[in-house]
Amino acid sequence: MGRIINMKKADLAFAKYLHSLGLLGGTPPWGVTLSEEYGNAIKNLQIAMTKAEPIPSSPAGWARWYLNHKSGMHYAEIRPMSLPHPPEKPSHLDCSWFATLCFHSAGLPDPNGYGYNGAGNTSSLCVHGHLVPKAEPSDLVFYGWPAAPHTIEHVAVAISSNTVISMGMEGDPNERPLHDCGAGLPLIEIRRYL
Repeated sequence: MGRIINMKKADLAFAKYLHSLGLLGGTPPWGVTLSEEYGNAIKNLQIAMTKAEPIPSSPAGWARWYLNHKSGMHYAEIRPMSLPHPPEKPSHLDCSWFATLCFHSAGLPDPNGYGYNGAGNTSSLCVHGHLVPKAEPSDLVFYGWPAAPHTIEHVAVAISSNTVISMGMEGDPNERPLHDCGAGLPLIEIRRYL
């Protein structure tokens, strides 16, 4: 069966974890020794990790991640917001929740200014950050009616200078041109939070 190696408690715990992932054969408990399967399991884990999907580091990256994993996500305006850690995702969310979720997933401060307490909406998002003339990835793009005083109705996450990911209706999130959020609302302003 191969050479036997001595294992420390940490190694044994890791071996049990590898076994739970199906990367290590044999039958637990292994006691204090284990065959070279342990070394092979480590190699298999390293190979699996190199093939794994990269973890996004920005709100724009997380917006794209949620777009690519949108199965099971539905549009609904519900509070308080649930902000699970990926790969978990909320089953129902709206545009401001989606924008907040992207910042939360990136490990950044709450763009609503509420410390991720579950509150927040498009109005609380648009009073934070600072106005910018042109979108960059991770900016929030606001849409609404330009009458004075203007009314903000929708927010999307910029992923480039001319593209957003929007969560404004059932079937979203979807990638859209910057000036077309999918709801027929004109672009009102762009805000930067980073």
